[in-house]
Formats: sequence, C-alpha cells, structure tokens
Amino acid sequence: MLKILFAVIVIVVTALHSQAQAQPQSKADLQKQQALLQNEIAALNKDLGDIKKQKNKPLAELKAVTRKLEAREELVRNINREIARLKDEVYYTNLDIYRLSNELDTLRQQYAQSIVYAYKNRSNYDYLNFYFLQQILMMP
Repeated sequence: MLKILFAVIVIVVTALHSQAQAQPQSKADLQKQQALLQNEIAALNKDLGDIKKQKNKPLAELKAVTRKLEAREELVRNINREIARLKDEVYYTNLDIYRLSNELDTLRQQYAQSIVYAYKNRSNYDYLNFYFLQQILMMP
C-alpha cells in the first residue's frame, strides 16, 4: 500500500514538475500546485508517523523523509516562481505608470498651448468655446 502511494506521488510530482518547466504559469496554477504540494507533505507526515510506529522499517522511514524533503524543495521552487511572476507584474505596472505619466505631461503641455492660443486669438465666440472646453475638461 505504501509503495503504491509513494509511486503515485512520485509520478504526480514528476508530471507537475515537467509541466511547470514547459510553460509559464499563472497565479492560479501556482496556487493550485502549492496546495497539492502542501497536501502531499501532510500525507507524507502521516505516513511517516505510521512508519515510525513500526520499529523494523528504517528504510521505509528514510524513503518517506527523503520524499518529504523533495516535496518541500518543490514547494520552495513553486514559491520562488510566484515571487518571480509578481516581480514581473510589478515591473510592467511601473512601466505603465511611467508611460501614462509622460502622456499626462504631454497632454498638460498641449492644453496649456491651446489656452494660450485661444487667449491670443479670442473673439466673442472663441471665448464661449474656450469656456465650454474648460468646463468639459474639468468634469470628473
């Protein structure tokens, strides 16, 4: 029973590991994999407790501890991938902020030039147009 469980766990983790390296993962995928790994660690802890009760199974205990260590290492790699994904997200968000800030500065300069032009070339109708434009731009 223990050998079958161990074999299944190894196959699942190997499949998850190869899939993780094959494609970039989304936040949901990483969280799902992290939950699976934590469940696996909990199952390994239970199996390890069962093995410790049997005094004549040191090899099984060694295998269980080794697998538990591998599962924890995979969990750490999973967390590191999540950190890298978040760093990328922060980087791209900062790029967008910088781009939008520059665009806002450009629009402010164009608006200031439009006001100066309207003031210099004013007439009665232009003054009304200027007033309405200013009211529209001040709307939230």
